[in-house]
Amino acid sequence: MKLEMTRREAIALGMTSVASLSLSAQPEGDAPSSVVQAHDEKLKQVLDAQVTDPQSRWCGAVPDPWGLHHCHAAAGLLRDGAAAYFHPESGFHGRVELYERMRLAAGFLARSQNDQGNIDLIVTNFNSPPDTGFVVHDVAAAAKLAKTNGDSAVLSLMEDFLRRAGRGLVKGGIHTPNHRWVVCAALAQLHDLFPDPQ
Repeated sequence: MKLEMTRREAIALGMTSVASLSLSAQPEGDAPSSVVQAHDEKLKQVLDAQVTDPQSRWCGAVPDPWGLHHCHAAAGLLRDGAAAYFHPESGFHGRVELYERMRLAAGFLARSQNDQGNIDLIVTNFNSPPDTGFVVHDVAAAAKLAKTNGDSAVLSLMEDFLRRAGRGLVKGGIHTPNHRWVVCAALAQLHDLFPDPQ
């Protein structure tokens, strides 16, 4: 039996204990209302920043602090939007306005995708399977929430983008060894949503 622990193990144990104490009063599966409220506030900030002008080439995107429009931010809006849309305590629960904003974000992603199914990280990586994988992580999480909740309308917002991304990811191409796991995780999520032997 191990009688000593490293500093890292002690910190991890302490953090686990604090987390378990703070969540122990919550019914299983429920998020504390303060977490839901904080999530709603952050989502509102993102929605306030989202481009909604249908004439803009950036419609559906969320600009970063330098005014650049990355696919990653639109994917994050879908992830966080779906979490709020399906959570019964969220102020955004089931709201048509949020559905429309998610539709705009999904449209931006679809327009940003190339013929191979990949997206660009506009500051450095073009036609990039790993960056597509990072985006898929968030979009697939949103799609999984839609599928779990039996909402085919929300799922359909993302399905075409995800299936096309899968075709690009299967062909691959990576920049670093870590990107193998990024792409593999994205493919696993896609296979869970839309089973495909490829």
